Amino acid sequence: MAKNGAPTMAALLGLLALASMVGMACGGGRHDYGMALRKSILYFEAQRSGVLPPNQRVTWRASSGLFDGKANGAAIRPFNGNDFPTWKIKLQDLLSFVELDHVLREAAPVVPDAGIEGYEEKIREYQLKLDEWEKSNELAKDMIKRSMNEKIRGAFHDYKGKTAKEFLELIEEKYQAYCASFLLKKLTTARIDVNGTLGNHVKYMWDIVYELKKYGVTVSDSFVEFWFMKSVEGIWF
Repeated sequence: MAKNGAPTMAALLGLLALASMVGMACGGGRHDYGMALRKSILYFEAQRSGVLPPNQRVTWRASSGLFDGKANGAAIRPFNGNDFPTWKIKLQDLLSFVELDHVLREAAPVVPDAGIEGYEEKIREYQLKLDEWEKSNELAKDMIKRSMNEKIRGAFHDYKGKTAKEFLELIEEKYQAYCASFLLKKLTTARIDVNGTLGNHVKYMWDIVYELKKYGVTVSDSFVEFWFMKSVEGIWF
C-alpha cells in the first residue's frame, strides 16, 4: 500500500484480475465488473492497519497496530506519568508523521454567516472541512490515548467531549498538579542529612522551591523558613 492507504499499481492489477475471475465464475450473461472491482477495493481497504485516514469507508474498523515496530524506535514509549515534556514532543512528532498534528494547532472550521454571497456553496465546503477535521480530531485523540500506559489512561474519563488539543492540555495540567504535589511533599518532609553540611541542605530545599515555580507554585520565604526549621529540628537547633 502507498502512503495513506492508497492502493499501489500492483494492488490495482491484482484487483482487476480478481474482478475478472469473479466474472468467469458467475457463468454467462452480463456481469457488473465495476461493482466487483469496487467491492474488491473496499475489501482491501478493510484490511488496513495503522492510523486510518479520515476518508476510511469501513467505519467499524479503527486505527490499529500503532505500536508496531516499537523495538526499532518506530513508535513512542507509552506515557507512564514521568517526563511529560519528552513524551509530548515525541507524541507531536508522531502525529505530524501521520498528518494529524494540524488539529493541535487549528480549531474546528467556523460555520459561515447566513446571507453572505455564495452561502450555499460555502456551507457545503464548511461541512466537508468539518467532517474531515472531526475525523482527524478523533484519530488524534485515539492516538494520544493509546500512547499512555493502561494505568495512566484509566485516570482520564473526562476527555470524551474535548478536542485532541484540550485532551493533551488536560494531561499536562494533571501532570503539573501531580509534580507540584510531589515537590510540596518533598519540601515539607525534608530532613537534613546528618553526614552532610548545612549549606548543602539549604541548597537542596531552595532547589525544590525553584522546581515548584516551573509548575506555577510560588511559596513564601516564611513558608520555606518554617519547613527548614522543621527539617533540622533536634539536630542543629
